Amino acid sequence: MSAIFETMRVREGRIPLLARHLTRLQQSAAVLGLPRPSAIIGEIALERAAAGPTDHVLRLGWSGEGTAWTDRELGRLVPQRLVTVAIPHGPYPLKSEDRLPFDRALAEAERVGGTEPLLLTPAGMIAETARWAILWMEGDVLRYPAADLGVLPSIGLGRVLELAADLGMAASAVRAPRRALEARPAWLVNAVRGLVPIEALDGEGLPPSKALREVARAFWPAA
Repeated sequence: MSAIFETMRVREGRIPLLARHLTRLQQSAAVLGLPRPSAIIGEIALERAAAGPTDHVLRLGWSGEGTAWTDRELGRLVPQRLVTVAIPHGPYPLKSEDRLPFDRALAEAERVGGTEPLLLTPAGMIAETARWAILWMEGDVLRYPAADLGVLPSIGLGRVLELAADLGMAASAVRAPRRALEARPAWLVNAVRGLVPIEALDGEGLPPSKALREVARAFWPAA
């Protein structure tokens, strides 16, 4: 039986997106038929966040045998350079530890100087990367891969869509080929790093986006 996990950002001794992580953990456990995580997990997460460095990453693993906690440093954020890889994207609808295709894709991208692989479905549609959700601007409209492509329900993307709505930005889920990213502002998002721009796709630079910079500044909820 697969184990599931959540990787959470600790900022200033707190976990800004904790409730969303716990909700996704509960949903994933239900799908896999794992025991229901206890509500006390949230309290333990907060205690560990307060006891560790003020800014780091906390990982919670959950299986039929209980919890596994690990901490790591946040590390330096490097410019994001995507490489389209030959490994096709397979459905990844929940955050389980069955991640071998992602690991292989990441290694393939890094071999040619990339930081993340762009994963396409067997039909050639934009899906996600190994560690991030992907989104891009098409004119004034925010686009992102549709859930029925089998992408992970991203906590970071959910936060971006809330902020976009608050700012009056139009957004839509799409099934789009790789060329939809060419010469357009494209960004990555996850619940550890927030929203960051993609510097290049397969060696070609991508333009900035003033609108998404504004969303990025507001990404982390206030205490």
